[in-house]
Amino acid sequence: FFLKEHLKNDYDQYMNDHPDLRALIADYTQSILSFKPDDTISFSAKFFAPYSAKTRSNKHLPTYRNQINIPKH
Repeated sequence: FFLKEHLKNDYDQYMNDHPDLRALIADYTQSILSFKPDDTISFSAKFFAPYSAKTRSNKHLPTYRNQINIPKH
């Protein structure tokens, strides 16, 4: 029980120290809830692909809209 609380506190502190991560997670959650993809694994892979050193073609990150073909309204 103590380990669980300790880890939770560490995770909370990390999130507080990295507001950019909190924003990324919020964007991801909003995208999942908005688009309700049938294949969440593929959607997630495409969403996070621009942030991966393995899939990035250059040092400028493309927007995730281009990666997952989100229709423009």
